[in-house]
Amino acid sequence: MKKILVPALFCFLILIFFTSSAPGQKATGPKMVMPETSHDFKEVEEGTVLEHSFQVMNQGSQVLEIKNVNPG
Repeated sequence: MKKILVPALFCFLILIFFTSSAPGQKATGPKMVMPETSHDFKEVEEGTVLEHSFQVMNQGSQVLEIKNVNPG
């Protein structure tokens, strides 16, 4: 019984060690932050060309790549 218990306990401790994350560890990677996520043009006349720019910031530790944008 003792021969099985020691390796099983050892494997359990190794599993716990590798699956738990360290406390206080910050996530790495890009982090997209947009202060304004929508814009309302209110009433406009038909045929009027409208334009608006959104500010996109990367507050992460790696390069942020925007590969696709879909207008709403």
